[in-house]
Amino acid sequence: GGRLPAEFKEPNQFNVCGGVEFAFMSTTTDRNVAMFYASNDSKPGLLFEIQLGMVDRGADLRWLSQYPHEAEICFGPLSGLQVIRTRVESSVLIVEVRLNVNMFSMTLEQVVAKRYKVVAGMCDNIMLEIDKSIKGDDWTTLCRQLNDDDGKVKVVIHDLAQKQLSNIKARGAEDFNTDKVLLSEMQKALSVGSGVRLQRAAVLDQAAEALQDVALAQASRSLATTLREDETVEKDVTLKF
Repeated sequence: GGRLPAEFKEPNQFNVCGGVEFAFMSTTTDRNVAMFYASNDSKPGLLFEIQLGMVDRGADLRWLSQYPHEAEICFGPLSGLQVIRTRVESSVLIVEVRLNVNMFSMTLEQVVAKRYKVVAGMCDNIMLEIDKSIKGDDWTTLCRQLNDDDGKVKVVIHDLAQKQLSNIKARGAEDFNTDKVLLSEMQKALSVGSGVRLQRAAVLDQAAEALQDVALAQASRSLATTLREDETVEKDVTLKF
């Protein structure tokens, strides 16, 4: 038999009786199954009769349960149970409760993906900065020097950067929970962004490799050579297909 704690009998400062289940809570929609587990020949039984709402609902486990006839409904940890009223049926105390499902705690998948979410958000922001840089005066001036009125170079640079950042985001979320991987991938993402903004010669060289327009590719290489003479620091930029 079960015994209710004092919190289920005495209202708190908000005039509410009840408590919180810290673990998963197994229930059933079959009253006979519930009464079977609650009944005891030697001790009084205890049974929670739960009222559900449109949002506060559990997961039906019948489709994967070894005992589907038990019609099990499972609720996640930290579900709140507010006592509405009680009654007695035979030797079983029926406690009518209103259930509030915890909607704020993260799932295991969300916990595992916390670092990934940070890196993915950083990649998205870097891509926005790259697009802004490509549309800016510096790259527009360079494209004029290349007679690239159609903006083919800008499109190629965008695609190269997006592919590199997409490769970073394509890694499994659990990979980023390793410090070495996290640091490495963040450095790659930052290198892509800083390269487009600050290392135009290196980016033009890599864009030339991807351009299908032979004349424009050659012009891009020539301009990159000129620009490199003015760039005092040359870093590795990984914008490759």
